[in-house]
This record gives sequence, C-alpha cells and structure tokens, in this order.
Amino acid sequence: MTPFLIQREKAMKEKYLKLQNGNAVSGVSLTGVPGEPLSLREDEAKEIAIGFLVWLSDKTGQRPEAMTLAIGRDPRTSGPRLLDGLMDGFGAYGCKVYDFGYAASPAMYMATVFDDFAYDGTVMITAGHLPYNRNGFKFFTKDGSLGEKDVTTVLEFAADTETQLAKIGRPPKEGQQVHRLGKLVFEAEKNDIMTPYCAFLKNRVVEEIGTGERPLAGMKIAVDAGNGGAGFYATRVLKPLGADISASQYIEPDGMFENHAPDPEDKDAFNAISLQTIGGGAELGLLFNADMDRFAAVDCRGRELVRGAMMPMDGGIDPATQLVIRMAKYSRDRKKLDCEQD
Repeated sequence: MTPFLIQREKAMKEKYLKLQNGNAVSGVSLTGVPGEPLSLREDEAKEIAIGFLVWLSDKTGQRPEAMTLAIGRDPRTSGPRLLDGLMDGFGAYGCKVYDFGYAASPAMYMATVFDDFAYDGTVMITAGHLPYNRNGFKFFTKDGSLGEKDVTTVLEFAADTETQLAKIGRPPKEGQQVHRLGKLVFEAEKNDIMTPYCAFLKNRVVEEIGTGERPLAGMKIAVDAGNGGAGFYATRVLKPLGADISASQYIEPDGMFENHAPDPEDKDAFNAISLQTIGGGAELGLLFNADMDRFAAVDCRGRELVRGAMMPMDGGIDPATQLVIRMAKYSRDRKKLDCEQD
C-alpha cells in the first residue's frame, strides 16, 4: 500500500471514529450553527449502514441479502435524508428493510424481539438529547443495544472499503434505485412498530395493576416530550389506560425543539416539567428525551423522583412505566399521595 493510501485510510478511520458518542453515533447534520460544520450526511450514513451489515454478518453468519432490518427516527428534520443514506447502503446489498417512520428506541429494540417482527437488526435515527442540528444512529439486535466496542467496530468497518469487499463482497443491487421526486433512492417498505409496542405497554400495565382495562382512571399524569418522539406515551399509552393527560405539554413532534431541549438532565427542561406538574395538578410528571431512552420524573410538588435514567433494552417493563404502575398502586384510593395532607 502506498504512503498516500495509508494516509487516506488513517484519515477515513479518524473521520468515522470522531462520530462515536458512547454506544451511539452522532454528528452535525444541519447547517446554521456557527463553528459546527456538517459531519454526518447521506454519504457517511451509507458507509455506516454497510459497516453495520459487515458487523451483523460477522455476528450472525448471514449474508446481507438474507437479513431483515428496520429503520425508525425521531422528528429531527435531517432524519429523512439520513434514512435515504442508510438505504443507499442497505438497499444496494439487497436487504429487506422496513421504514417505521417516527418511533422510539425501546420500540426499535422490541422489533427484534416481538414474534411478529423478529428482525435481524434495527437502526434508530436520533441524537437523543442533543440539539436540533445534531443527528445520529443507535443500533439494536435481539441482544439489546450495541455496546461501545461494537459501535467502534461498525465505524471501523464503515471506513474500510477493502474489509467491506472482503467480508460481504460487492453490493449486488447497486444501481437499481428508483426515482422519487427526481432523486434516485432505494425505497424501504412502510411498516408500523408503534401500534404493537403501545399495545405491549398497555397490556403490561393492565396485568400488573389488575383492576381492569382502565387502571389509571383517576390519575393525572403530565408528560413533557420536549417535542421529540415520546409524545405517543401520553396519547397512545396513558390516556387509553384512563389517565388524565390534560396537563401534558410539548407532546407534538417538532424537530427544531423550540420550547426546550429534549433532555431530561437539562435544567430548563426539568424546571418546565416541574412547574407544569405543579400548575396542572398532576400526581406525576414525566420528561423524556427525543427517542425515549432516557427520562426524568417529578412528584406532585415538582420534586425530583428520577433524573436522566436510562431505559434498558431487555424486553421488560421500562422504568418509566414501572414508576407509573407503582404510583397507580399507591394511589388506588385516589388521594394525590401526600399532597392532600399539606
């Protein structure tokens, strides 16, 4: 290998590894913030998709064309472009890919677990609690979210075209894109994970509380999604279970996050849910990040119960729902905890 190629290979590896953020990938995907040039575009998304295929092929022994994958996203405005980039990688290798649209990270994990799905891998397009101009990827298999070492390996594969060719060969479907609004793309098939995921959560709450189909009747719960992707938790989970969600705020998706950061550890965001819970007369306030893998909670006085807790991907009841269940059991007599005693 010539010195030029050695240097180029080193630069590519550094470029992709700079995108690692713990067990996720994140970079700047929108212009407009001074001093923050674009670092995660469709081209990078394509190579990262191929890196994930190489990693997944090594792990499962499957060829990419035998894999079934899915992609979901939070409301960030760069999401559709990054989805196209991922599809440039997945589609060229002949993978069967489903597009879930707006989704949540716990639901993306469950798409590898639910019997009706059981996909080989999924990708959530999100930058979690980071600002609107950032975006990224989180990867899931039936074993959970990829760890830091695995994400490093995915990015190393993304940067190394020779390894890609050696391990999974040339993309058999390259050049077979279709036209969409004047652009050549690989199309993913639309599918829905959020309906079965919401049903899963509702069924678990009903089973755990054991008082009928509307076990949260009489409870008032304020949800603040920070205009990220977790607003469904209020409208599609808590409300059908009987909860009064009228004190909820910022539950409509808006990828610019204009009201406050979608960050359970952000001071302004935490103050917002505290004040809303108190002012709305709610027993419990829940604050989520953009992809619903972190949350914070306050009691009826706005006092911290949980802050910045991770939502483990283990197929069980997530910590936010566990807290709702505990609160419902504790307040079955419909007293608002200790608030009515003061």
